[in-house]
Parts: sequence; C-alpha cells; structure tokens
Amino acid sequence: ADSQLNPLWSFSYSRNSFAASESLIDKFVERNDPRAPRSFTQPDPSGNVAYGGGAKQATTIDAIKVAPNGTPQELQNNYGMSMASWAMTAPTQLISYHEVKFLEAEALCRLGGRLGEAKTALKDAVTAGFENLENSIIDAADTWVYDGDSDLGADVAETYFTDEVEPLFDANPL
Repeated sequence: ADSQLNPLWSFSYSRNSFAASESLIDKFVERNDPRAPRSFTQPDPSGNVAYGGGAKQATTIDAIKVAPNGTPQELQNNYGMSMASWAMTAPTQLISYHEVKFLEAEALCRLGGRLGEAKTALKDAVTAGFENLENSIIDAADTWVYDGDSDLGADVAETYFTDEVEPLFDANPL
C-alpha cells in the first residue's frame, strides 16, 4: 500500500504550500459546521510539518490561522492546512459519492415537485461527506503522528444536517 500514495498528498508534500482560506473558514463558521476545526492543522512555523514535528490538529477555529483572500504571505507552514491534504494513503477520488449525491439533490430540486427525494439525496451527501473526511483525518493523524480527533461520523453529520442544513434547504432548496 505504501507504493500507492494519494496524489493530493504527494503534491502537498512536495510543495508544502496549501493553506486554509479565509472565505472557506468563514463559511464553516457561518454554517456552524462541526468539520472545522477538526479537519485542519495548526500551522507549524518550525517547518517540520512533513515529519510530524509539532504539527497538530487545530482545536479551535482561531488556531487554524487562515490565509487572507487575495493577500496571503507566500511562506510555507505559515497557515493551517486541510488534514485531507496530508492523508497519505487515503483513496483518491476524482469524483466522490458525496459529490454525486449533491449533484443528484440539485437535479431533483430543478425538476420540481421532487423535493422529498432531493432532501434525502442531500442528507446522504452530507453524511457521506463527513464519513469520507473522517477517513482522511484518521489517515493523516495516523501517518503524521498528529494528535487528531476524527469524531465526524454519521451521528455528527445527522445533527449537523438537522440543525443547520435542513433549515436552509427548507427555506430555499437550491
């Protein structure tokens, strides 16, 4: 399995320049999305992130240190990064099941009169997205010796869907 490295990880490792953007983190906050901060690392100014040297999973949104939109400093290890980009052996998905379910939900909304089916597809998408991210976080935490918490399974997705996503869908399905 070591010879089958995730290409996103390979790119992250060779460039070490990805960053959590301000607009993405703002969207997480606005939606009360429980995936943040669990799915991001804190920056590691020591430069040893590739070897687990001090890098760890963020514990708060503020710990992520986001890259400002349009004006980031071009420095390695300066901003928090997605733990998914450090999932060395997690499966590579060109298009994931949860992305297909999001597309299905949108198509059902656009067909009109199929909102019940659309809501079910949307819930399936959210649940699968959480489970997929959980797998990447576990992989990154295990590989890079992060002190990582991956509590993003189906029960967390269910609560998030009911509390945050479903009201938005009910107000405006698209």
